[in-house]
Amino acid sequence: MNIDLPELVKAALRFMGCDHAIGDDLDAHSPICISLNAVPDILIETRDQYCLLWSEMRDIGEEAVLAVSADLFAYLLPLNSALFVERRPVLSILEGRLILHAALTATALQNEEAFAEALENFYADLCAVVDILAK
Repeated sequence: MNIDLPELVKAALRFMGCDHAIGDDLDAHSPICISLNAVPDILIETRDQYCLLWSEMRDIGEEAVLAVSADLFAYLLPLNSALFVERRPVLSILEGRLILHAALTATALQNEEAFAEALENFYADLCAVVDILAK
């Protein structure tokens, strides 16, 4: 993947009017963290030729996930975005942690406007998942 991810992230956040959300010293070899108050941080990184967005849910037990699994399924299944490889963010349990993640398509990486749209979509889905898990 031949993109300057730190520059793309900075440009997208400027486009969104949120350039204050991260510092200037971004490293292309480490995950980029966008810290948010109301929801878990969004991390952005490249791995295996993909650009990934991911967020770890805070202190969510397996029983809590099972209790709202039908609501999570009903929310996530109909999503259909050309910006995500799987057409939607995916919830996974990895090493006992619940993670919302999405691999971005080449379309999402074309420019700061498309990347900003992918970030906004992921953020909206993250907010929805956090709300469902809070039930």
